[in-house]
Amino acid sequence: MPVRRLFLLSIVPWVCVGASVVAQPPLGVAPGAAGPKDRSRLSIVKLLQGGPALVIDYPWKVHHRPSVEIRLVTREDADFSKVGPLWFVSRYLHGTVTMSVYRCLDKAAGVPQSQTLTEDEIEFEILGRRNSLGRPAVCVARRIPNDDPAPGAAAAFCLLPSWSLNKGLLQLQLPPKYFSTPGKLYVWFLRDEKILWEETAEWPGVGKKGMMNDE
Repeated sequence: MPVRRLFLLSIVPWVCVGASVVAQPPLGVAPGAAGPKDRSRLSIVKLLQGGPALVIDYPWKVHHRPSVEIRLVTREDADFSKVGPLWFVSRYLHGTVTMSVYRCLDKAAGVPQSQTLTEDEIEFEILGRRNSLGRPAVCVARRIPNDDPAPGAAAAFCLLPSWSLNKGLLQLQLPPKYFSTPGKLYVWFLRDEKILWEETAEWPGVGKKGMMNDE
């Protein structure tokens, strides 16, 4: 099934069937009409299983150590100047942390996984599940406490092949445990420690059943 390009920074009429996705461009915009600098690369979509997911239109496959990091800010009076990535891959994805992430991915093929780890006095949770594409997949999440200038949650997707529709499209599901509340969503695409692309969106929140199959 062909994949048409994405143009809207909003919830758009998507249908997901297995690993195939179909989207309609916005009214009055022909496919391919928008250039790389004047169109959104991020869409929030509703899956057939229920719940929203993020679809990112970016050539992730060509980059070394690519990752996507997401930050949810839930308070309207937050200090948005304090919002930034976790830099999880460049700061933490080494040695025993790398082993833990891959071990969680391997075990997620059988049953859902959860493992906590603490780095720089920050507690993270490695979550492994079968995602909406039917693949074992991992994300790393943490809460941003209420006394932080910009409270909410953050997540890092550092093993992107499990979340890919093809070499240029990713379909990411955010863990309901951390992303149940609506708010402002910040999304960064990183190559190791370098930000290549970033975008924001309004996040509708995640229902109780969420987006990972076991939630």
